[in-house]
Order: sequence, then structure tokens, then C-alpha cells
Amino acid sequence: MVTEPVHVTVVFAGQSESWAKWIDHQVRAAGRTTTLVRWNPLRRPPAAHALTDLLGAPGRILLVIDDWYERLGAERFEAWASVLRQVLPGFRERIAAVSVTAQPLPAEVAPLAPVELRGLRPELARVRVLECAAVPAPGTLIDLRRGPRFPDDPPEVWRVPRRNRRFIGRTELLEQMYAGLAGTGSEGATLALRGPSGVGKTQLALEYAHRFAGEYDVVWWITAVQRVTARQQFADLAPELGVRDGGDLAATIKAVRRELGSVRRITDGARVGSLRR
Repeated sequence: MVTEPVHVTVVFAGQSESWAKWIDHQVRAAGRTTTLVRWNPLRRPPAAHALTDLLGAPGRILLVIDDWYERLGAERFEAWASVLRQVLPGFRERIAAVSVTAQPLPAEVAPLAPVELRGLRPELARVRVLECAAVPAPGTLIDLRRGPRFPDDPPEVWRVPRRNRRFIGRTELLEQMYAGLAGTGSEGATLALRGPSGVGKTQLALEYAHRFAGEYDVVWWITAVQRVTARQQFADLAPELGVRDGGDLAATIKAVRRELGSVRRITDGARVGSLRR
């Protein structure tokens, strides 16, 4: 008789936190206990013990695979690939993997047969996650609108410049930003990025907006170099929020601020915050 695992450890890299939390929520809603483990191969030595210590967690291990491997140099990538080939076969009965990247996966993770979650409807993604976690689907329907937003769903209101695909590094700063805004809950927060011109504050804010977009209902980019431009761009948010534009800029701005502050627009699982650079 095979005993179903009662505990699931969800392992993720820092940039996959939104996905990991959504997966964790689905597993817990299905009646299993979970542990979230942030594990970043960029900060660890490519040695077998670094992986065996991680895989020593009890129960089922669910790996969330993103494109972290693209941030490794050729030598370090090959070192980690060797570790994966050496260690994974001994844990295959307890490990499953899901992929949340649109990039081709390296051959070294192919034996895990990662299940792709991007491009799916939340209901199907949830079914696949539970299958990977070896958790029977609950007999009752779950309202997926409650709890964390499905990370592949865009925010309800979105206007942000195109993502810089060449952005690399700064993982610790992004995680600090996330922690600073996440810790305030529905009360909201303002986070200011400070530093000399050209250090990359704008690119950091842009990467944050794209990376954690799934956790917000409204993501609206405002260019604040000139006050008049910033005021107009803020007022442009009015129709997206269902606020009537009476033709008076100052009145429109007040109405938008009032709407953003309304608790009626703060839904379960949403986060409120703003970035300044």
C-alpha cells in the first residue's frame, strides 16, 4: 500500500516567488501541509551536498523551475549540470517539477519532465500542480479568485514600458523591495529608490513591475521627470478605474486618488504599493 505524502516542500528561486506562493496556496487548500523554500543556485557552491541537503526535506518535493540557469556563466552552469545528473536519479520517486518559464529548458532537467504552467487557465494549472504534488484533487470546488492571483494573469489595469530582457542580477535588491511592499498588507506603502544618476534605478523599478505584476490589481507607470507630465499621466488612470473625467485636471487627480484609496478596490490577495525612483 502506497502512503500519500502529507507534506509538500515547494522549492523556488527568488524571482519565482509569486508562482511559488500560488502553488503553495493550492496545495494547502487541498488539505496538505507545506513548506516554502527559497533556493538560489547563484549563491550556492555547485556541489552535491548543496542539493542533497535541500532534497532531504520530508514528503514530496515540488521544484518550481524558472530561467535562473540563464544567469549562470558557462563554467558554473556545467558544474551545476553535473551535480543534477549525479544527484537527481536517487530522488526521482519524491521529486516533481513545474516550469514557469517560456525559455527552452536545459537537457539536465529533462528527466524531471517539468509540467508547463504558463499559458494555462488557472483551473487547469491547479489540477496539474496537485497531480505533481501527488495530492488528490478535493471533491469540492475551490474559488480561485480568493487567495493569491494566478501569476500568469495580467493585472486588471496595466500600463508599463516593455520589459528589458537583458536585465540580470540585483536579485537581493528585488527581494528587499518585495519584502518592503509586501509587509504592509492592504495598508499600502511607498518605496523610494535612491542612488546616483545612471546606476539603474529605473530599470530596477521596471523589472519589479514585470516580475511581480501578478500580485497587483493596478500597475501604472508614471514618468515623473516633469510635474506636469506626471500629473497628466496620473489623471490618465481615471477611465481605467471607472472614474469620470470632468475635464478639470485637479479634480480628476483627486478622484483617482480617492478611488485608489477605497477599500472597495482592495480584493483578497491583492497588494497595494508604489515605487519612486
